[in-house]
Amino acid sequence: MKSFQPIAVLVLASSLLFSSCTATPPQDGIVGDIADKINQTNADGSPSLVQRLKDQQRIKRFKDQEEFKTFLTTQVTEGGMNGGIQTLGRMDSMVSESTTGAMAPEAVKSGGPTTGGGTEEDFSTTNVQVEGVDEGDIMKSDGTNLYYLHESEISIVDASNPSELKEQSMLKFEERPQGMYISGDRLVVYGTDYGAYELSALRSMPRGNGFSYVEIYDTSDKTAPKKLTEYSFEGNYKDSRLIGEQLVLITDKYSYGGQPYPGVPVMLRDDQRIAETSFPYTYYFDLPYSSVNMTTVSSLNVRELGEPQREVYLLPNSGELYVSEDHLYMTYGKYIDENEVSVEVGLTYLKERLPEAIQKKLTEIDTVSEFILTDKEKLYKKGQLAEQYVLGLPEEEQKVVQEEIEALLKKQFTELAKEMQKTVIHKISLAGGKIEYKAGGEVVGTPLNQFSMDQDGEYFRIATTKNQIWSQYVDEADSQSDNNMYVLNKDMQVVGSLTGLAKGERIYSVRFMQDRAYMVTFKQVDPLFVIDLKNPTEPKVLGELKIPGFSNYLHPYDQNHIIGVGRDADENKFGNVQAQGVKISLFDVSDVSNPKENAQYIVEGEGTYSDALNDHKAVLFSKEKNLLVLPITEQKSYRTGIDFQGAMVFSIDKNSIALKGKVEHEGAAVNTQKPFNGDEPVDILPRVEDQRDYMARIDRTAYIGETLFTFSQRMLKSTGLNNLEQLGVLRW
Repeated sequence: MKSFQPIAVLVLASSLLFSSCTATPPQDGIVGDIADKINQTNADGSPSLVQRLKDQQRIKRFKDQEEFKTFLTTQVTEGGMNGGIQTLGRMDSMVSESTTGAMAPEAVKSGGPTTGGGTEEDFSTTNVQVEGVDEGDIMKSDGTNLYYLHESEISIVDASNPSELKEQSMLKFEERPQGMYISGDRLVVYGTDYGAYELSALRSMPRGNGFSYVEIYDTSDKTAPKKLTEYSFEGNYKDSRLIGEQLVLITDKYSYGGQPYPGVPVMLRDDQRIAETSFPYTYYFDLPYSSVNMTTVSSLNVRELGEPQREVYLLPNSGELYVSEDHLYMTYGKYIDENEVSVEVGLTYLKERLPEAIQKKLTEIDTVSEFILTDKEKLYKKGQLAEQYVLGLPEEEQKVVQEEIEALLKKQFTELAKEMQKTVIHKISLAGGKIEYKAGGEVVGTPLNQFSMDQDGEYFRIATTKNQIWSQYVDEADSQSDNNMYVLNKDMQVVGSLTGLAKGERIYSVRFMQDRAYMVTFKQVDPLFVIDLKNPTEPKVLGELKIPGFSNYLHPYDQNHIIGVGRDADENKFGNVQAQGVKISLFDVSDVSNPKENAQYIVEGEGTYSDALNDHKAVLFSKEKNLLVLPITEQKSYRTGIDFQGAMVFSIDKNSIALKGKVEHEGAAVNTQKPFNGDEPVDILPRVEDQRDYMARIDRTAYIGETLFTFSQRMLKSTGLNNLEQLGVLRW
């Protein structure tokens, strides 16, 4: 079906307008009156633009499948949700290399740190955000055995004798798993299967999204794991958590206008479709759906192995997620199409002055079936009629119309921007294995990732960056970025806020600890903010520290010390900030009004990189052992080869950080790449991310007792923690 482009006059883009003419300035009274009218109601009596944005938080539930089908076939139109007010997002262009993703500290219950070491078992577990809420990973340990995913195989290794590592069994998969969990004698493996449509139960379905699978094994006998059952969920895998024996799985199924009616995502067990007794709770919002992302939250007990519980949410995009022990929080940004706004504003401005013949045609367009013209196409068709009218006006009058519409649009977008910069948050209960929607709220700005959010008792805390607006109708000076902290109550209403922090910067990492939050922003230097949250209604800054570089990851060492892992940075010859090396900092916040950096260690090199910058599960820390281990690729210059690739082992205490030694795996080529000749620009040379794909890279590290284990796709190596001498090797 043909899509019409927005009209030239109403979007102020036509060269036919007489910009060289001089005309009387816009009449403020007229513009103000029309702006008030637009904010009250549209010309056809529908809600105003501002009201429609406000309504995007409202949640509704389909009463049955027929209502759901009608909605998809009439409301979801052809085309994507693109255009609209754009933001500079996370402002990654400020540094020479992408550094998105704050790292999750080691297992920390909301509000208090743990060290991950010093237990009776004395072994490390997956580095997670919230204690009691496990996160899937490619490596797991139960203190005696190691489970590791390499290629499309999972090896179960007896590590009780580090000098004689023994592979007890290996599970092979047709579709490579994305991760796993262990719960007692249960092994839970998950991934996305794009070949599921070959199953007889699915052959009649239209192909599109993949199927997320969950396979559950009994590992009582480690030498012969037994597959108990397999579940399949229509939709691509997004995220998951294991809370006790409850697996919470989040999947995304995309559906676009013009496709056959997709129905709610289906579920299978052991290749047979699960026949649900009733239509699952399916929610939607007052959004301008052009496509639909059906986000399904499913709950499954990995021991009882019954029928999964689930709810489906029609979201505009796949936002950030945060999971506590009893709730899931989902976020998304508000959206409106800038071109549509331009046309709607212009039509409202011209409504009273259009001739009766044109107004009659506008009415006729509104009555056309959506099968012939979608709502968007109707809008642009009406805009074309209005444009023809304006182009028929005298030159001087055209100029006045243009200037008044432009003034009106600037005024309107100033109001719209306040709503467009908001994030909507929905709270879903997970208590007792039951999925149940609870409440929704909204805040200004966008969270960086899951670690920008936290639940503390009945309160929900969230740190956001209000990004700079990218719009032709908003002055750049009026849209400078800043950062905020909000506290919401159990009903998701804002009860406390701290706004306007670090103007012109954006958040790089956040860490919540009991009554405090630590926030790192960055542009030229790294401000570490210490924020008091003891009184939920009055959050306040206690102190801040500015040092070169930035921290992507904040990890509690103890109650008064924080470890930061990020990048060193300086200014290049063009005046831009450029990342230089991996930097580890130890912050002392004993005096909250005057935080300081007790120690730092920099692994130098413009090409130096660590997976810990983007993946919190790559970090290994134990306070009791004075141990910090990070996977590091060290490269002094992009023009030369890699100098080292492996794991760096650090000794760390309250006042010092020292390199204890390095562990590398056989096959990790060092200095094998030839230097580049000539003076080629650095930005066209291969980056370290590309180079390391050809070498054995250490993906994960763990310890059991006084033994360090390092994992790569080629081998497992055991090393003594005291002297870092090799004890054993198991090759895949």
